[in-house]
Amino acid sequence: MGAECCDGHGHSHGGPAVAHVAGAPLTAEEEAEFKKVKKMADFLRGRKGMPVRQAIEMGKRVEFFRGDKLGKFLLNNAVAERYCPSPVTEKAHAIDMGKLLIHHGFIHRSNRDERNKKVLQPTQDTEFVADGYYTWMYDGPTTFRNFLTTLLIIGFTGLVCYPIWPQWIKVVVWYCSVTFLIFIFVFSLVRVFAFFILWLVGIEFWFLPNIYDDNLGVVDSFKPLYSLKSTDISERKYRAIAFVLFIVLCVWIAQQPTDFDEYMELTKQFTDDIYSGKLIDDMSQQQRDSIDKMKIPDLEDLMKDDATDIFSEKDEDAIFDNFLDSKYFSKDGDDVDEKDDL
Repeated sequence: MGAECCDGHGHSHGGPAVAHVAGAPLTAEEEAEFKKVKKMADFLRGRKGMPVRQAIEMGKRVEFFRGDKLGKFLLNNAVAERYCPSPVTEKAHAIDMGKLLIHHGFIHRSNRDERNKKVLQPTQDTEFVADGYYTWMYDGPTTFRNFLTTLLIIGFTGLVCYPIWPQWIKVVVWYCSVTFLIFIFVFSLVRVFAFFILWLVGIEFWFLPNIYDDNLGVVDSFKPLYSLKSTDISERKYRAIAFVLFIVLCVWIAQQPTDFDEYMELTKQFTDDIYSGKLIDDMSQQQRDSIDKMKIPDLEDLMKDDATDIFSEKDEDAIFDNFLDSKYFSKDGDDVDEKDDL
């Protein structure tokens, strides 16, 4: 089947899988088996499915796996039994599941390029073996992906239409944005402060240690909830120095007469103004409506600017006449002309 899938029998890479005989009607047994295998393929290609690697095959990016990886995944995953057409209790059963995937056109066998392991070539061999490489031709269920794509389009369209949003929606978005930024700032500050205090006593504690790891997904970023371990003995001197500096900082803050208190009061007042709406109440309705509009001067503004010019046309003419008089018609100019005549 792997060879047929790559010889243009009507099955496209990444598209829905079809029966193993192109154009032939399925019997009731074959259709029932196909549905069971498709259910297993949906599980393997789902969010909690089998890990895959990426490569290039026939100029296209594809995802592939090694045969023994399928066996290990099915044997070590307790949930997989609910999706497999038959129970998988040994390696031979896992090999049978791989053969079913090939038979129904969900995968095909490929060979690795000897010089570049990131390049695959489809092969005529349709056997499923532990040391073989197999390329997925099925992308899995697309319902969730279509849902995310729809949300992305709606969200992008909404952002583009921001200038025509009602004022109350803009205010809500503003409050939500400010709240989120304040939460992130306070969360990061408390997280680092908790680590620092416990680090001083010889404990390394991180709440949500992977929260800022860009290499992890959204769900994995919140795992584990915390990490706790003892600090290295070599860090004792650094902890002692940090403890002394922390005490000095606390004493310095306590001895400040009003600077720190004024800063905290201004911060509290600014936060209260944001959430109470005072910053927006200080603006007129016309200013609110035109806050995101381009400022285009009208005729009256242009006339005012022209009237307030430093030099009008009459002033420029007068300055030019005075310059000519002082240059060519002054007494000093006459003396210079007499000397030239002599």
